[in-house]
Amino acid sequence: MNQNYYLKKIKLSNKFIFIFFSIMIAYLIVSSNIYSTVKSKNMSKINSSKNKYAIIVVGRFIGSIYDIFPDRTQQYYDWYSNAVQLLYTSPKDEYHYTDEHIFLLFSLREHFVLHAGFYEYWIDFNSSKENLASLLDSFNIREENELHENDTLLFCFIYHGNDDSRIDGVNASNTFFGFPYDFKNIWEIFQFYILKVHQEKYKLYDWELGKMCNNVTNGFLIFLLQPCNSGGFINDLSRENRIICTSSRENETANEAWIEPFARGLSGLADSSHDGYVSIQEAYEYAFMTVTERTKSKHPLLDDNGDGVGHYMNESGYQPMNESYDGYLSSITYL
Repeated sequence: MNQNYYLKKIKLSNKFIFIFFSIMIAYLIVSSNIYSTVKSKNMSKINSSKNKYAIIVVGRFIGSIYDIFPDRTQQYYDWYSNAVQLLYTSPKDEYHYTDEHIFLLFSLREHFVLHAGFYEYWIDFNSSKENLASLLDSFNIREENELHENDTLLFCFIYHGNDDSRIDGVNASNTFFGFPYDFKNIWEIFQFYILKVHQEKYKLYDWELGKMCNNVTNGFLIFLLQPCNSGGFINDLSRENRIICTSSRENETANEAWIEPFARGLSGLADSSHDGYVSIQEAYEYAFMTVTERTKSKHPLLDDNGDGVGHYMNESGYQPMNESYDGYLSSITYL
């Protein structure tokens, strides 16, 4: 009697053990499938870009007047060329961009030393409004570098910016980036600074860059804008499938390094999810926190929902988990 009882108990225990392990195996299989699906989704997103392009623009170094202060000019040279090095090598080394698809606009100056690791063969064009407009035209429909649905164009701008009260009949306030040209003599310097002649060659207004990009309608465009007051460009560049990251609001200077930690973040330092990949949102937040650790008066912005209004991390309009808010598209977008 007792022997049969214990045999039944053993069989029942074995049955429960079998059921338990069956459930655990099923759970592991389902979990593995879910994980694989998530990873596949991320991999699909990461690899969805058929063609990857990058444009890196450095405002031109001004001519004779800055030659009076060579140490200052060398400091700018060091800063600009170091930033270019990070922005050029990160997409190439980490995201398989090719030299042929990275376009650098940079004007060399004599007597100044480039940052170690910067190579002159990277340069494709001198930095000017005309060359930038022509290059962006090549990404229009039916042009040489026409973007298609899953292509990506990364646009980076490094230089000074300002907020200008110029009235042009359409916009009362325009942020601009500098494109100084080389002066041939003191008279040209006097005309430029005192008489305000040829100012249009120096300034790239927000609406001008917006107009240059109007016909680039396919693919994903990602803007990284370093200059002061760069938040003023958001309303002119914003539209569907565009991510705009700026170092500052329209009414703020940007005297803290921002684009460098952004580039370093893209190289892997910003991988807060620890999944081996860095989204644009992760890189933005990494750069934001790097800046705000040093100062609370700067507000790097992000706009990716096409409403023309940028928001900063921790602001109510920035909600990466909410599809209709800023931060969501960036959270699922990878270089």
